[in-house]
Amino acid sequence: MLGRESLLLLGSTGFLGSAVVRALRFEKIKDWDLIVSQTSSPENPPEFRFLDVDTQPKNFEQTQNLTNALSKDLVVINCASSRYSSSKAMSQQSNFEFPKKVLESLITTEGRQINWIQIETFWQYSKSPIPDINYVFWKNQFKAFLEEYSGNINLKVSNLTLPHLVGPFDNPNRFLPRTFATMLKNGRVAIDSPDEVFSLADVRDVAEYLLQTLNNKSAVQYSQTLLFPFTEITLREIINLFLAISGSDSHVQFVESSKSSNPSLILSEQPSRLQLDLNLLRSLDTTFNDIFQWLSGHHKIASL
Repeated sequence: MLGRESLLLLGSTGFLGSAVVRALRFEKIKDWDLIVSQTSSPENPPEFRFLDVDTQPKNFEQTQNLTNALSKDLVVINCASSRYSSSKAMSQQSNFEFPKKVLESLITTEGRQINWIQIETFWQYSKSPIPDINYVFWKNQFKAFLEEYSGNINLKVSNLTLPHLVGPFDNPNRFLPRTFATMLKNGRVAIDSPDEVFSLADVRDVAEYLLQTLNNKSAVQYSQTLLFPFTEITLREIINLFLAISGSDSHVQFVESSKSSNPSLILSEQPSRLQLDLNLLRSLDTTFNDIFQWLSGHHKIASL
């Protein structure tokens, strides 16, 4: 692997991680040795696989051999996370213990330069009520762990803070895909707090930006915390937009709430907004049309 660089993608089977894998295949990245982590239970050690953009992932050896397989010039994208887990142990394992173990194993290799891209959630900064306390707690614990290594000259950390991610190939049990699927069956849907504001970004735009950082090393050569661009839209507008795109005859009842929830993306510590050409990002119309195509069983979705 001399002369090549390594990309280690943690959490490759999640919503964002799998979008990064699809983007890697679409772009056919050839100049990097790509290694991805697979989802594991707290009782089992994490598994790693080599990823060939033209074939299925190949089985990798045991975790203890990971450091030997990576080049000295390394980028780590940590997409590993667990939200709304019924197990507190799983939340701790995915959001803290697993990436901590990986970093500790990597940092001990002499002469290795690690550029670590940490994926954060805006809930770590939000003033609004937190929907998953364990998730945010362990994400913050790992953030504090990274800060302990801030003086290590061989580690550079970039934090990318994300809003709500949407797009095709999401977990169908999440609120929006589940609601849209019911609408496509022309079922009755009751929407609580329709004036709640959602801050949305297309998961594919985030994945493509992360790939751009591989070609633009300066993007991960210094510590920074950036907030990915987003569009604010009320839940009522989301539902009406999907109705218009899908042509659904679903009966939607908007249940007004006297309790205000998440009126906007108000953050206690506002990270700097990532400067991107917004014209290159997907519009909500495009995103929701692709979600409609995905949920309808149509697989001809462009630019995955």
